[in-house]
Amino acid sequence: MISTNVIGLSMCTREAVQDMTRRNTNGHIINIGHHSTATGPSEAFYAASKAAVCSLTAGLRAEIAEKKLPIRVSLISPSAVNTEFFSTDEDGKATNGKQAKLEAQDVAAAVVWCLAAPPSVDVSEVVLQPTGSR
Repeated sequence: MISTNVIGLSMCTREAVQDMTRRNTNGHIINIGHHSTATGPSEAFYAASKAAVCSLTAGLRAEIAEKKLPIRVSLISPSAVNTEFFSTDEDGKATNGKQAKLEAQDVAAAVVWCLAAPPSVDVSEVVLQPTGSR
């Protein structure tokens, strides 16, 4: 989890920024964090890795701004998303807990929305929660 969410993200971001800089092109880095207060025993490393994603994204945004590079940096922080990480029934719907969950398409739509923003707009962070949740 740490390898994927932190080390993998860092390595891919480094390569993407270097490539965008070398080509002198506009770019957009979009990282997926997590909006949750859940830190149960089985969630500690996940929560820590996603907290690192948030910190790395903020640091990258500051570094990009300082260097005046034409790269936008966004963080999308969804709450729970109905994925294979949750138990599912035969229809593929999450069965554990009573918490409403987002669908993967909701997160994908937020990515598209960030990418579609005018070049003069840097969407710093988008927090996603199911309608009606607290």
